Amino acid sequence: MAASVVLAACQLVIPFPPPPSGTVTFQRELIDPRDTGADVKAVGDIDGDGDMDVVAGDNEGLPLQWYENPSWTVRVIDNRSVFTTDVELGDVDRDGDIDVIVPDYPAGTMLWYANPRIGGGSWRATILGSADAHDVQVGDQDRDGDLDVLVRGHGSETVLFLQLTPSSWARRVLPAPPGEGLGYGDIDGDGDLDVAQNGWWLEAPADASNGSWIRHEFASGWPELVAAEVVDVNGDGRNDIVVAASESLGRLVWYEAPPSPRTGVWAEHVVAADVGYVHQFGVADVDRDGDKDVVFAEMAQSPSGRIGWFANGGSGLSWTLTTIATTGSHNIRVVDMDRDGDVDIVGSNFGDTSPLELWRNLGRS
Repeated sequence: MAASVVLAACQLVIPFPPPPSGTVTFQRELIDPRDTGADVKAVGDIDGDGDMDVVAGDNEGLPLQWYENPSWTVRVIDNRSVFTTDVELGDVDRDGDIDVIVPDYPAGTMLWYANPRIGGGSWRATILGSADAHDVQVGDQDRDGDLDVLVRGHGSETVLFLQLTPSSWARRVLPAPPGEGLGYGDIDGDGDLDVAQNGWWLEAPADASNGSWIRHEFASGWPELVAAEVVDVNGDGRNDIVVAASESLGRLVWYEAPPSPRTGVWAEHVVAADVGYVHQFGVADVDRDGDKDVVFAEMAQSPSGRIGWFANGGSGLSWTLTTIATTGSHNIRVVDMDRDGDVDIVGSNFGDTSPLELWRNLGRS
């Protein structure tokens, strides 16, 4: 687990053909030009210099490592290749630096790696507990000031790990069937974190350690395998639920949250009726016009392999597609990489040709 330099990835900028005048332009940059096969990807300031670094790993050859922005020098966190399919970043031990939370897939365990930036030493792994995790989310579920970890398995349980100390975690299984997709946010407006999956949401109890999670249905007809996010799409102050088919051809849809207590009808609004294999998406203001757009990528199994975004026409009731590329991507991250006020895209495809790439938002042409 030595934190040593193993590769200085060359920085290669490949301009994509510009879109028509007046639209947002993206420029492709290779973070790592190799066929990385990086299932797990996350973005955060690992070295504390104020810019966004990239964490990546896989279970078929790529170790868990981080790329230093802007040189994209690679440093190893753990030289094993046992990590899939998701990873999150956060300050687990509250020492002021960003740690890495990731599944060890063959072992069926969740791990967190302590960042050695403050305190020195090497990256140190701690086991949270057992979980066959596919989706990972982090947040302060019990509102005690530290990070907790929520995971949904590869066709298995949804598990909440409540942090007692950084080395001791309480494990709770939530009342959810197998599948993919794990939206996490305050759905009912009571200040704690609820869970959204493929057609239902779980209302968190006030007592995260012992209370009962209540299941509410917001839609029917979704497959077991989706991507899901909890976010206020239309700007009305209530968090909505966005869902896309993650392992099949399908749709990208947002469901409008009804007034409190959120037990009424969730109105369905279709962003796109013809997207599929969207393993992850992001909801953010791409064009800086004040409303939230949807950034998406179709992975290798998709016949179209689009990377693109849907511009919000206002209140989430109309959407316009801009395709950035047709090379596909998997588990994208949508974040402001260069601190210029707009959002960029980080990803790599799932399949045989999968460099780790950055699509840099250049703003309107």
